[in-house]
Amino acid sequence: MRKVRFALQNHVWRGLVAVVAACSIVVSVVAAAGGVMNHSAQASETGAAPADMTEWITGVRLQYKNEKGEWVELKDGATLTQGASIDFDMAWHIPSGGLVDADGNPTTSMSYSLGKNISIESKLSGRVFEGGEPVGTYTIGTDGTITIDYYPEFARKNWPTDKGGDGESIDGSLSFEGSAQMTENNEYEDFQLPIGSGQTITVHQKRKYDLNVSKSVVSQDRSTGKVVYSVVVDSSYGTP
Repeated sequence: MRKVRFALQNHVWRGLVAVVAACSIVVSVVAAAGGVMNHSAQASETGAAPADMTEWITGVRLQYKNEKGEWVELKDGATLTQGASIDFDMAWHIPSGGLVDADGNPTTSMSYSLGKNISIESKLSGRVFEGGEPVGTYTIGTDGTITIDYYPEFARKNWPTDKGGDGESIDGSLSFEGSAQMTENNEYEDFQLPIGSGQTITVHQKRKYDLNVSKSVVSQDRSTGKVVYSVVVDSSYGTP
C-alpha cells in the first residue's frame, strides 16, 4: 500500500495571494534501487479520461471561519455567510487497479469537483513528490475541481495486473482553503459538501450585503463657495 500526503494552503495577506505548497509521500513499499526515473520521457498522459475519485474519499474534516474570525467545525445544517472561508482536509483510498477510466483503460489521473458553491481564489498547481523525486502534478482550479495526474511509471503501480500494473493501493490526503459563493440571486442557498464514504452534509448559505461609499471633491469655486463632489457606491457582493 502506498501512502501519499499533500498539504496545500492558500493565504491572503493585504490583498496579495501567497501559495504555500508542501507535498510529500510516505511509501510503505520500498522500491528496489535502479536509478533515477526519466520524467521528461514518461510524464505524458495515457490519453484515457481521469478516474472519478468520488467513491474513494474516505473522510473530510471541514472547518469554516465564522463572523468573529474563528475557525469552527462545519457541521450538517450549519449556516454560513456568503464568502466565508472553508478549510478542507480530505483523505482518500485508491483501491488496487482503481486508476482506470470508464472503459477500463489505465489512466494516470483522477479528479473530483467540489461543486459550484465552492470557489478557490487562485488556481493552485505544482508537483507531487515521493522521497524528493517528482511522481506527478496536482491542480485545484478556481471552480473547485481537484485533479491529480501521476507520471505513468508511478500510476502503473496501481494499475490492474492484467493491464501491466502492480495492483497496489494508494492512500492520500490533501488540505486546502476555499470560500462559499452564491450561484443564484436569492437570500439563501443550500449546497452539499462531502464528508467521506459517499456521505454529504447540507450547508445553508446566506447572502452578504455590503455597501462601500466614498466621496471626493471634483471642483471648488471659492468665489461662490460652490463645491462639486463625486460619490462612488460599490458592493463586492452585489448588494442592491
